[in-house]
This record gives sequence, C-alpha cells and structure tokens, in this order.
Amino acid sequence: MGERHMKINRKIAYTIEIILLLSLLICAFFISSNTRYVLSIIVLIFSIGIPFLVKKESIPYTSRYRVRTAMVVFAILYLALFYTLGIYAGFYESVIKFSFKNIFLYIIPITITIVGTEIIRNKLLVLNTKTSYLLVTLITVGIDVLLYVNIYNLKVLSDFLIVLGFLIFSSLSTNILYNYMSPRYGKEPIIIYRLITTLFIYIIPVTPDVYIYFRTFIRVIYPFAIYLHIDSRYNPDREVERTIDKKRQNITAVALFIFLTLFIMLVSCRFTFGAIVVGSGSMQKEIDKGDVVVFKNSKKIKVGDVIVFEKNNMKIVHRVIKVSSKDNENIYYTKGDANKTMDNGYVNKKKVLGKVLFKIKYLGKPTLWLREKFS
Repeated sequence: MGERHMKINRKIAYTIEIILLLSLLICAFFISSNTRYVLSIIVLIFSIGIPFLVKKESIPYTSRYRVRTAMVVFAILYLALFYTLGIYAGFYESVIKFSFKNIFLYIIPITITIVGTEIIRNKLLVLNTKTSYLLVTLITVGIDVLLYVNIYNLKVLSDFLIVLGFLIFSSLSTNILYNYMSPRYGKEPIIIYRLITTLFIYIIPVTPDVYIYFRTFIRVIYPFAIYLHIDSRYNPDREVERTIDKKRQNITAVALFIFLTLFIMLVSCRFTFGAIVVGSGSMQKEIDKGDVVVFKNSKKIKVGDVIVFEKNNMKIVHRVIKVSSKDNENIYYTKGDANKTMDNGYVNKKKVLGKVLFKIKYLGKPTLWLREKFS
C-alpha cells in the first residue's frame, strides 16, 4: 500500500472511529431495556461497512491455531475458577433461563455485538497509531459498558460503583489484552474466548453467588495472566526474551496480584481483616468522619475496645462500654465517644465483624463525597 493510500486509509479510519464513538455517546443518553438491541444494530452496521472502507493488507497470523486452542483452554479455566469459588460462596438459580425466547432477547444480540466488535477492532487497529489505539479502546470499552449498563441504576451509589469497577475497569483490562492480540493472532481466538466467558450465564441454569469484588478482581487480573502466557509463547515479534524482561514481568505480576488480593480481602470484610470508611462523627476526636479503619476478627473483646459491628444492615464503629452474657454467649453494649447516650440494645457476638486495629486519616473522604452526591 502506497504512502498516499495509507494517508487516505488513515483519514477514513479516524472518521469512522469518531462517528462510531459519537453514536455510542448518543446511545448512552437513551439507556433503556432496548439499549442492547440498538447497540447490536449499530455494531452490525459498522462491522459490515468498515471492511469495505478501510483497506487492510493480508496478514499471515502466526500460531493462529495454537493461540485459538490456548484461548479455549483459558475460557474453560475461567469458568472452572468461577464455579469453584461458588463452592465456597454458594449458588443461585439463574435469573435468565435458557429458552427459545431468551435466545432472541439475549444470546443473539450479545453474539452479534461481540463478533461485530472484534471485526471492527481487527480492521481499525491496522493503522497501528497511538490515536487509533486510544479511540479503539474507548469504543470497545464503551460497547462493553452499554451492553450491560441498563441493568444498573446509576442514581444509586452501589450500582454506580459496580459500573465503575466491574464494568469499566474490568472491560479496560480485557480490551487492552484484545487490542494486543487482534493484530497478531486475528479476531477468531478472541471471539471464541468472549463467547464462552459471556454466554455461559444464559445457558447454565445455576450461577455462583460470588461477591462482586471478587468477580471484578478475576476479570481485572485474568487478562494479564493470559497476556503473559500468549506473549511469552506465541509472540511473533519476540525471538528471544531476555531474562531481565521476564523477571520484571514476573515481579510486576506478583506485586499486582498481592496488592489486588489484599485490597479485595479488606474491602469485602469477609476475611480475618477488613476495612471500612467511617461515615459519621459519633467517634470524633478518636476517629473522625472520613477516616478508614482497619479491623481484625477477634474472639477476645473487652471493655474499652473499639469494634465494628452490623446493625440494621449498617456497619457501625463504636466503643464497647460493657460486656455481659446471655444464653451462654457474650453480648456487648456500645457507645460512640462523641454521643451523649449509649446505643440502644446490645450487640450479639455474631454481629461483631472485628476489633479496630488502626485508622488511616482522610482516606475515605472521596467515598463520602460520592455518597453525598448520590444521596
């Protein structure tokens, strides 16, 4: 392809990318139960039109079939990991049953969107420029978010945070992987992987009740593991991988894994240690509003300890002022340091999440600001 034709090709591709991005933005302003169908039509139109408008040289993809097999294995491992976690977390009956009706309502439009997205990605990344890479990333992440965002209420803080973390962050992680793979190994391995890891929820009658933070963790870290494997074994641009680069990759992967694991363990409050943002001034002077407290499960709680406990579906941080016994089980009477009176009733041992170890000043301020905006 001559230089003049390359410039024309680049202009056409940039124009298409901007038009597609604007189409997604317009679609985002009219989110409804029909967004999934509208999105599949938009993606279908562009996936049909782009191959005729953007010219691409034929690329002999290296290790095409081996990468395809590897992605099938990774997809199966993903499902195995997900359902293994379900043994610990439990299962629930899938809300959307596999039926002829739901094939048309969910499986067909989602399949069209996934296949069309990968056709678009594969054609537009031929430009191999930073601008095109950025635009393609924005487009593909936008498509992922729009495909599922209608099931969440963005006016509710918890749903907004799920969209931000579970959809946007995890989508960004997976699409960075797909952007790396598509120009090197083609669209087919990605399509196969995406269809398996996406459509299973509409086919298998039970779904693991895995905590949303753990699902986010898996979706963020798993693409990185796939990248390390694919890049080290099948990358056509890498003839010899230097030992120092491999060590850096391994150190980065381990550090990221440890950090995300600790973070998920803390914010989930389902393990030995936990962390929460203090949302009131009932413990002021000792613990201020907006501080983050880290606590630990403890069987030995005495008068004077500051504990985290659940009451009326809320997590409360107050001090123990009296320990008593009822039905051969300890119960705790609590009070906020800044409150004039003690709390109503008592706290059962089962409701105690842990004893506060230390606080981190001001770390929870952004979370409180978000809560106020959504209240």
